[in-house]
Amino acid sequence: MKFWRGLQSKLEYLSGLMLLVTIVIIFIQVVTRYVFFYSLPWSEELTRYLFIWFVYLSLSVTVRDNLSIRIDLLDQLLKGKAKKVVHLIVDILSFAIVVVFIYSSFKLFQMGFRSKTPAMRIPFYVIYAVMPVGYFLTAVELFIRIVNRIKGKEAE
Repeated sequence: MKFWRGLQSKLEYLSGLMLLVTIVIIFIQVVTRYVFFYSLPWSEELTRYLFIWFVYLSLSVTVRDNLSIRIDLLDQLLKGKAKKVVHLIVDILSFAIVVVFIYSSFKLFQMGFRSKTPAMRIPFYVIYAVMPVGYFLTAVELFIRIVNRIKGKEAE
């Protein structure tokens, strides 16, 4: 568990760094376009792929901190054990969906060996590789949450 929390801490740092680099590149692109009347051909593509990596690497941290968008009507209506059961069911269903996403993202990753990005000529598998990794990390976080709920250690 200590290893996992350390890994997530590093993912938070890496995600923040990716977001910062994305913002800096966009700022540079705006300055070069409107001040120097020159457009960097690679900037839009790089920021897009950095943002994709940011999203997938941040996914498990988002799940850990309960930052996902959700409808909390049942949370407000239910109390006690019923609320705990509903949370457990939601986590189990989320875990099952993420496992399906892991499988599907491997298929997309394999397709990425066939082509490269237009401007930077990066093989698409480099961009698609983050999907199974991000979903796997999310599945681990959901599994930990499910185990904690079953043991009575509430995540919320």
